Amino acid sequence: MFNSQGRLGNQMMDYATIYVVARELGYVGFLDNAHDNLNRIFKHIELPDLGEPCRTRLEKSHWDTTTGRKFLELSYNRSTNASDMAKVTASCDTVVFGHYEWVPVLFLKYLDELKFQFQFRDLFMNQALTTIDLVSRLYLGNTIPLLFVGVHVRRGDYQNHFNDLYHIKLLGPEFYVKAMEYFNDKYSDKHLVIFLAVTDDNDWVNKHLKFEHFYVVSKTANADMALLSICNHTITDYGTFGFWPSLFHGGEHYTTNVYEDFIVAPMYQIKGWTVVNVTTPLSTGHNINLEMWQDRTNLVTPQPEDPVFIELGNTGSSKASNSLAGSSSTTITR
Repeated sequence: MFNSQGRLGNQMMDYATIYVVARELGYVGFLDNAHDNLNRIFKHIELPDLGEPCRTRLEKSHWDTTTGRKFLELSYNRSTNASDMAKVTASCDTVVFGHYEWVPVLFLKYLDELKFQFQFRDLFMNQALTTIDLVSRLYLGNTIPLLFVGVHVRRGDYQNHFNDLYHIKLLGPEFYVKAMEYFNDKYSDKHLVIFLAVTDDNDWVNKHLKFEHFYVVSKTANADMALLSICNHTITDYGTFGFWPSLFHGGEHYTTNVYEDFIVAPMYQIKGWTVVNVTTPLSTGHNINLEMWQDRTNLVTPQPEDPVFIELGNTGSSKASNSLAGSSSTTITR
């Protein structure tokens, strides 16, 4: 992995890409100055950083990522034959990837191994469990089982990111309200649904998001991701930070199609994610050949429910208004 960079979610993505490609090809994977930080957060980080001899050799080749790019193009389900990937790499002993590269179908194939690699260290998991415990104590004596939905609200630097890539603004409160209504409608007959929000903008969330049983519980990035990973279900808007715990927790995930179709489509079809169209309609057709990958990964499309598409629009209905009326957001701190 050349020039691994970014914050936690992106570093996990870089690591996962190298890990699954190395597993698929039978190669040995190396990172570029990312091991120590990931190892500080997670228990089972295996891949080491590049040693100086390897680094010197790759620098002489100017970190040629040609083969890596060809591999990724095929793995994005644009190949009708999975063996094409082996042909691409057969003539070389080194495959170099740049940062921010995704291999979504291989993430799913090796999902159990990635979950093991990314087990949080006790410090961060205990902080997450403490948050769950503190909120649960507010409902002592409640006879209905509690169900926790993690909500990740990403703002901060993403406005510039959105302007550059999509020429759109950050999502407004209506996306999160609709998402919470979705889980309330589906589960509130048998559970008391509690929403735990983590964010890089507490002020915005406290000002704009109002919903019954909604709490702002942000601590540190590491503890916040650990919390999302142990919730029953998740709501995320965009960004790799929310992607990983949503992939790992095993429950439902409500998200957007801001990521390119080749990333969201496999998750939509195989994992049964609920995807809201906020850019262009999600395409799962001509570039997707999931049967090829299903045979290789033993993945099963969720049954009997089909994935859900929701068009993000005006939430001026009485239902949305009633959800907002008289409710409040609460910040929980340890």
